[in-house]
Amino acid sequence: MSNPNLGGETTLEDVKKGHGRLLEILERNGLPLAFLTVRGSLPEAASAWADCPVEALALRLSAG
Repeated sequence: MSNPNLGGETTLEDVKKGHGRLLEILERNGLPLAFLTVRGSLPEAASAWADCPVEALALRLSAG
């Protein structure tokens, strides 16, 4: 599972960069990728370029 995020500030570019890094690691180690997770507002945009299924997750942040 690829889950690159920086909380509420996560942009599509952040997701692309983090996902790309994970793909490099997985390829070097011969490991599969099942899906990419993104915050609720990004799945449609991520699906346009992602090479795997994209799942939306609800972002739940709480103080302390």
